[in-house]
Amino acid sequence: MDLVSPVLDVFNRVWDCTVKCSDPIRHLRQNLQSLEEAKRELESISKDVESHVSKLEEQQHSRRTNQVKNWPETVDRTLKEVGNTLQRGDQEIQNKCLGNWCPKNCCSTYKLCSTYKLGKEVIKKLTAVKDLVSKGDFDVVADNVGIIGIYGMGGVGKTTLLKKLNNKFMETKHDFGLVIWVVVSKEVNLQKIQEVIRKRVEISDEIWKQMDNEDERAAELYKRLSNKKFVLLLDDLWQRIDLSKVGVPVSDKCKIVFATRSEDVCTRMKAQKKFKVECLSSEDAWELFQQHLDKDVLNSRLEILKLAKIVVEECKGLPLALITIGHAMANSKMQLKYYKVIHPNFQDHEIDEDELIDLWIVEGFLRESYGNIYDARNEGKYIIGSFESRKCHVKMHDVLRNMALWIASELKNKILVQEFVELSEVKSSMTNWKEAKRISLWRLNIEAFTESPSCPYLPTTTTLLVRDSDLERFPNNFFRSMCALIVLDLSSNRNLMELPVEIGELVNLQYLNVSFTGIKTI
Repeated sequence: MDLVSPVLDVFNRVWDCTVKCSDPIRHLRQNLQSLEEAKRELESISKDVESHVSKLEEQQHSRRTNQVKNWPETVDRTLKEVGNTLQRGDQEIQNKCLGNWCPKNCCSTYKLCSTYKLGKEVIKKLTAVKDLVSKGDFDVVADNVGIIGIYGMGGVGKTTLLKKLNNKFMETKHDFGLVIWVVVSKEVNLQKIQEVIRKRVEISDEIWKQMDNEDERAAELYKRLSNKKFVLLLDDLWQRIDLSKVGVPVSDKCKIVFATRSEDVCTRMKAQKKFKVECLSSEDAWELFQQHLDKDVLNSRLEILKLAKIVVEECKGLPLALITIGHAMANSKMQLKYYKVIHPNFQDHEIDEDELIDLWIVEGFLRESYGNIYDARNEGKYIIGSFESRKCHVKMHDVLRNMALWIASELKNKILVQEFVELSEVKSSMTNWKEAKRISLWRLNIEAFTESPSCPYLPTTTTLLVRDSDLERFPNNFFRSMCALIVLDLSSNRNLMELPVEIGELVNLQYLNVSFTGIKTI
C-alpha cells in the first residue's frame, strides 16, 4: 500500500497538469464565441466614440485628448489581429475530433501543439479586447471650458453658489495653484480688480507702484498668471469686462467663473457654459424660511404661522427675500409691519416701456452716466430688452415690489404708496404728506380732492403719481404747495378734463404725463 500511494500521487499531479494545459484546447469553441462577441462590442464602442468626438470637434471646436488619439489606433490594430485569429479558429474547429478535444490527426504532435497555441492566443486576444472596451469610457475631448457664467435674478443665490465654490477649492485638494475671488460690482473699476489679483499673485507694493498705468499693470499680471494654473471667481458682474485689459490670460490652464443677473452678459463674456440659478420650489422655500426664523416665534401664535406661510408664498422662492424676512419676523413689530405691506391687496401692473425709461431719466437713474437723453434712452431700452425679451410692457416681480414697499415703510413717510383707497383714507393720510419725497396714488375711488393737503406746502415732494382713478378735478391751489415737484404723472385718469392754473408755477417740473385723460390743452 505504501508503494501505491506515491504512484497515485504522481498520477494525480500529472493529470491535474494535463487537464490545466488542455483548457485552451477544450474551451477553444467557447472562447472563440466570446472573442467574437467582444469584437463586435469593441467595434460598436469605437464607432460611437468617433461619432461623438467628430460632433464635439465641429460644434464646440474642441480638441481630442491624447488618450482619444491613441485609443482608436490601438483598436484598429487589435481588431485586425482578432479577425485573423477568429478566421484561424474557425478552420481549427472544423478539423477537430473526439468532442472537439483533439485534431483529427491525433497522432500529429505538431497539430496538437498548434491547437494549444491557438487556444492560448484566443484567450490573450479576448483579454486585450475586454481591456480596450473598458478603456473606451473616458473624456473624449479635452476640458476646454475656460469661462463659465452663472446667471439669474437678484437674490436668487448666485453669490452664495460662488462662495461655496470658492470654499470648496479652499477645503479640498485640486490641480490649481491659485484661486482668486473678486467682487466686480455695477461700476467696473479695473484698478480695483487688478489690485485684488496682484495681491494674490504676490506682487510687492514697491514693484506695483512703479507701474504708471493700467496697461503696464495688466502686462505684469498677464506675465505672472501665464505661468500659473488658476481659477478666477468674479462676483456681481453687470457688464462685459475685457479680461486682457485686466491682465488675465484665457487658456487651458485657467478657469473663469462669474455671476451675473443677465444671460446677455454671459454671451458677451463668451461663456462656454451657462448655468441659470432658479428660484426655490415651494417646499424648499418653506424649509429655508424656517431655518432663518426662530421656531419658538413661528409656533408662538397661529397668526404668526399663517403670516409666515403668506410671506413664503409672496417671496416666490427668492432665497434672499426668504432669509431677510425670516430674520426680520423674529421681531413682533416687524411681523405686523410686513403683514400690512403684503396683505391684503397686490395687483400686477403692466408698465409701458417708454414711460418707465422716461421716469428713470428724470429721476436721475441714467442721466449721470450719459451725455444726452438719446444715449440714456438707448441704455434704458437695452436694460429692459435684456430682461424682458423686447416686450413693449414690463412687470415688476411680486417679491421685489413687496421688498421695495417694505423698505419704503422704514423711511418714515419719505415714500408713500397707496392704491384702491377711498376718500376718507386719502384725507387721513394727508397728514403724512409733509415729509414725503415721493407719493404714488393708484386707482383712487374718488371723483375729486375736496381740499388741499393740510400742510401749507410740501417742500420735499419731488414725485407725484396719481393714475388710473375716478378723479375728475383737483381743487385750486392743490399744486401750489408742491414747489419742489419734478415728476407729475396724471395718466389714465379718463374723467380728468383740466388742470389747475398753478401747474404753470411748478418751475422745477421736468416730467408731466397726462396721456389717456380728457385734457385737450394745457
